[in-house]
Amino acid sequence: MSAVFGKEFKSMMRTMVAPIFIAFVLFWFGIMTAQICLGFNNRNVAYSQFEYVVSNASFISLIAIPLLTMRSFADERHNGSDKLLYSLPIKTKSIVIAKYLAALAVFAIPTAIVALYPFVLAKFGTIYLNTAYSSLLAFFILGAALIAIGIFISSLTESQVIAAIITLMSIFLVAYMSDLSSFLPSTRTFSLIFLILIALIIGVVTYILTKSYIASGVVFLAGCAASVIGFIIKKEEFEGLAQRIVSKLDFFEKLNDFFYGKLDVTAIIFYLSAIVFFLFLTCQAVEKKRWN
Repeated sequence: MSAVFGKEFKSMMRTMVAPIFIAFVLFWFGIMTAQICLGFNNRNVAYSQFEYVVSNASFISLIAIPLLTMRSFADERHNGSDKLLYSLPIKTKSIVIAKYLAALAVFAIPTAIVALYPFVLAKFGTIYLNTAYSSLLAFFILGAALIAIGIFISSLTESQVIAAIITLMSIFLVAYMSDLSSFLPSTRTFSLIFLILIALIIGVVTYILTKSYIASGVVFLAGCAASVIGFIIKKEEFEGLAQRIVSKLDFFEKLNDFFYGKLDVTAIIFYLSAIVFFLFLTCQAVEKKRWN
């Protein structure tokens, strides 16, 4: 696994992917630090709370993640070098984890540099270190979850461009889930239909990963059955259920507690679960390609 990690990390550095990503993240954090903490435009409106920097720089910085993940598997599949990689006596999960850790290591570099900012700013005023570092922790964990999504998408296509575009769209989607939920009907019937659609999507993903109509059909029918039974037993719980589910999937909304210095264990578990889930899907997708 260490060999794959080293190869992937060096490849990112050699192709300038990592330096460009690091420069992009540091540029935006620098801009936001100058504007918010140092009062670049007006010292009378400067804030000493570094969490405002993280809050304002997070989204813009994280939309560069497709640059890190787009070539993880897509480039090797396009060049045909994946066959050489799969011929090595390395388990699929080791390959996936190594590639994920390589991207995460690159992401950790600008995060570690930004972690020095509060100490520097403390020389010029009062900085609330607990909220500053809880915000940075949330930023890093959120980035780790988005990298897992990008790695999974890269494993599904041979095109780096397609992988980057879909990953970017996914980031926008998970960033605005709370806003999208307000447009959904709150009726019980719609919630039932929504759950059936989720079962259908899971069934389709199951087919993509296994190429088995039986497995995907069983998953879809089981999801439909569970939804209908739940609707019959506790119909009142389906009122606004679709809205609640969609809003809970908002990755960026969960950062708010960290900006107030609170260590939200539920949010951390959510991000870690997302990482494990998408890495598992990546392993399944790569395993299927490996044996085909």
